[in-house]
Amino acid sequence: MRRFLSSRQAWLAQRSLGIGASDAAAVLGVSPWHSPLSLFYTKRGEAPENQGQEFARRLGLELEDPIARLWSGETKRNFLRPAPGFFWLDQHATKPYMLASIDGECAHTPDDSRLTDVLEIKTAAISKASIWQDEPPIDYIVQVQHQLAVTGKQFATIAALIGGVQLRYADIERDDEFIAMLEAACEEFWRRVELNDPPPPDGSDATREFLKKLYPTAKPSSVELPPEAIEWDQQRERVKAEIKALEAIEQECENQIKAAIGENAQGTLRNGIVYTLKETHRASYTVKETTYRTLRRVAPKGEKKPAAAKPLAERDLGAEFQAASAAEAADTDEPWA
Repeated sequence: MRRFLSSRQAWLAQRSLGIGASDAAAVLGVSPWHSPLSLFYTKRGEAPENQGQEFARRLGLELEDPIARLWSGETKRNFLRPAPGFFWLDQHATKPYMLASIDGECAHTPDDSRLTDVLEIKTAAISKASIWQDEPPIDYIVQVQHQLAVTGKQFATIAALIGGVQLRYADIERDDEFIAMLEAACEEFWRRVELNDPPPPDGSDATREFLKKLYPTAKPSSVELPPEAIEWDQQRERVKAEIKALEAIEQECENQIKAAIGENAQGTLRNGIVYTLKETHRASYTVKETTYRTLRRVAPKGEKKPAAAKPLAERDLGAEFQAASAAEAADTDEPWA
């Protein structure tokens, strides 16, 4: 079911009553902006106001029409957008708390007159270009899969303007296996919202920053922590000790490389990796004037980085999706144009 809302205020009010497509990545724990905990308090209406990204949001809305026209001109595919000042809000046929406000509908091919696909429009700073290099970021892939789940459509197109100078776009096919997992996660999350049962804090930056805003000051009181906090404390201390030991190993390796480079400006490994050890001059007007050398690693193009250590409390859904998307990317996603 689709609603046509004639004001941003009405649209925001309706979106707060469910899980929108841009919320889906947070539900799965793969959003750079929200964590399950911060999204929970936002949906409960108890989160601190965040005006920091207001200009970026307004700019993104203003640029949606010109980006859609640029994409259409390059692909020769027709599209339809909501009328100026209006918003579309779709609702899942059987899960009313799953909502989607799509940016438009578009044809699947240049020869198709039917507007069968979802059109999602994005803007990104030029500093984020590398994130969009091979495919859209994972949180946007989750977003359009949520839109496909709600609308029942088979395909979505993401068109992104990067730094105002690069237009990139990709077609994303509906993934019913992933959608089933997403719908289950949304059902569980919304049950928590209705029961006022917050999800546990995770290790994300989004949760850390949210907790700073939620509890900005301290009261002159003490609270007895729950029994499981003993395990949190013990695990924290173990991890701190492991980090300290690993940092010592890292420092030893750096010292060995610096000693091997000696008075030279750089050293080259037989596998093509280059380490530079050049002088860095710090001006006297910032701190006391000083000169020091900085070790930097320059890897050859295409080098595969070693897998990062898993976070202490990695969410299963996020891990499952990342593994599934990596295995199926070649079959489900078109390459960036």
